Amino acid sequence: GHLETADADATTTAPCVALAIETGTGTKKILVHGVLRYDTWNWTTGPGTSSLVYISTTTGTLTQTQPVGTDDVIQPVGWALSDDCLYFSPSMIYLTHV
Repeated sequence: GHLETADADATTTAPCVALAIETGTGTKKILVHGVLRYDTWNWTTGPGTSSLVYISTTTGTLTQTQPVGTDDVIQPVGWALSDDCLYFSPSMIYLTHV
């Protein structure tokens, strides 16, 4: 019943299993799978991996840049449908840099 904020810096703070759709701390609504639009996003779309979205090494954020540091977790959590729309479908299969 309690979720922590994901961070790609280590497997102790990953994987991401849900996306908070409200800001702040405490009880909030989450998305476990589906489409979300957020007008301030600016995703890149395109073929192959160019649309993939990952958990970030910045706690609680998403990125389209694959983490590259030692022990960083590479977990795709969805892909950009447009510049402000994300299809969220977190993979439970992830890689860790060594």
